[in-house]
Amino acid sequence: MVKLGWLGSASGIGGIAGGLALGVWGGFKKRMRTAFLGFLIMIPCSVGVGFTSPAIFYTTTVPAMLFMGVGTALVSAPLTAIMNSVIAKDMQGRVFSLYASVITAVIPIGLVIGGPVADWLGIRSLYWIAAGAWLVILPLAMLSRSLMNLENTPA
Repeated sequence: MVKLGWLGSASGIGGIAGGLALGVWGGFKKRMRTAFLGFLIMIPCSVGVGFTSPAIFYTTTVPAMLFMGVGTALVSAPLTAIMNSVIAKDMQGRVFSLYASVITAVIPIGLVIGGPVADWLGIRSLYWIAAGAWLVILPLAMLSRSLMNLENTPA
């Protein structure tokens, strides 16, 4: 349980550091590029966590989770800003409530799927699968003109 605490703390500290860095820097002019940078940071971190072992826990896994938190901040902040700018003001409460509900509903679904898969393949494999999926999804997303120009959509 202590190691789980280290991972949670590292991720949280990384999230705060990423938020502070983004507050100082401001991100790229195109917010989607900032979000993609966050995903690019998270991919090698996911691979690093997948290679964890007791011998390298504090030197590899904890720093990987720290930078995973940084990446998460770089993804979440610009995507939330984009949603704020493209969703009509009178609809934002409804949309953000639905968004939060969907995210909350997906968590137990992910656990129902991820638990047995982790038992079958091992928890490390889930991190590698996630990194591999993002290596496929991210270039496709970057090639999508509608996604890259989402923030230019009028509210």
